[in-house]
Amino acid sequence: MFTRSLRKTMKKLVLLITLFWAIANAFFALDPHLEVTALDSVAIPYEYDYVMQLSNGDLQFYKLNYGTSSIQFYGFQYLAQTNEVTPQIDLGTTTGLNGLTTYDLYWEWIFNRFYLVHKLSSGISIIILNQHLLTSRLFSSDSFDQFFNLSIMTGIVAEDAITIALSDSLVYYNFINNTCLTLLQGEGYQCSPGQDPVVIALPDSHFLYCKDSSVGIGGPPETWALFNSQGGYISTQSSTDPDLLMSFFRKDTGMAPFKVHGVWYIACPQIAMADAWLECTLVMPDSLHYYYYTSPNPADEWMLKIYPYINPERDEIL
Repeated sequence: MFTRSLRKTMKKLVLLITLFWAIANAFFALDPHLEVTALDSVAIPYEYDYVMQLSNGDLQFYKLNYGTSSIQFYGFQYLAQTNEVTPQIDLGTTTGLNGLTTYDLYWEWIFNRFYLVHKLSSGISIIILNQHLLTSRLFSSDSFDQFFNLSIMTGIVAEDAITIALSDSLVYYNFINNTCLTLLQGEGYQCSPGQDPVVIALPDSHFLYCKDSSVGIGGPPETWALFNSQGGYISTQSSTDPDLLMSFFRKDTGMAPFKVHGVWYIACPQIAMADAWLECTLVMPDSLHYYYYTSPNPADEWMLKIYPYINPERDEIL
């Protein structure tokens, strides 16, 4: 009796083990499977040249049609809350752009606005799109020479202002009320041989005028003049660090200055085959540092960025 009961129990145990093994084997034998479902997707029905994300999460799209001396603008939006695309509308046309080309230009998405800057025959044009509101201004000057580099020597430094490094002076142009203020001229402005003038807008109501050296040891020092967004002078700092004297500032899309824990970071690449970020406060005695990085793939270097990390001590100091 005991033997027969034991046999039945053993048969059930073997059956359960076999069943468990079959289920486990079938489970682990399944191919990995990942299913991704796109929710609230919508097709974009219009062509566009630029797209930006607004502060409320909506997307702003712009389409530009270039003429020989004019640009026609169209715009539409994607509304994130309702998952809808608004109808495309004609935003207007800017005219009188003599010498207009589609290559001597740069654009910035800053202050929640789209700024488009072109070099013309005798000046520059500044076009501002605040969502669907179009305004434009023309800065005319005979101080542009063959060495003038539009994207390096100009910068949008406030919602309504651009700073321009001319051949003889640094000027602050308010393109709303059409006023022009000379910030630097003479010895304080002029670059020595081996230096290039650079205007860099910082992300919180400041900007730099840089005498950017790239000739190495024995050349003139790197010099930075710091201004507030209204054009008010704050301070100047120089450096003869040999690494910085062999570098140059970059002002490319994706490499714009940004701020982390009260400190500005500016891309300063091409230092001995390794790029670097320049850490600046420029209002403290030890206000200038730089950090090297080397990307495994040079084509990916523009993607590198320094991100915030909790650092209470630094926050308290700065």
